[in-house]
Amino acid sequence: VLAHFWVQRACARIIFQGDLFDKLTRKLAAMIEQRSEDAAAAPARLHAISNASSLLGAIRAWLAGEFSMPVDELVEQLTGDVMQRS
Repeated sequence: VLAHFWVQRACARIIFQGDLFDKLTRKLAAMIEQRSEDAAAAPARLHAISNASSLLGAIRAWLAGEFSMPVDELVEQLTGDVMQRS
């Protein structure tokens, strides 16, 4: 998916702005929360929102050219960060 975003970054940047970005963040947070093993609802939601915002924020910065990294390395970094925070 990230490779596709990179190739289509002009269009992807539209998704990573404003209301669409907020909707995407909420959807990803809900998906993360659903997979959470945390029994307490508030901490699970907090962690899900934090993880979703962090992941998507990093992808948005990458698409905007704020840092350069090959797709495979970015995926490794992002998935490693999430695993460490969970």
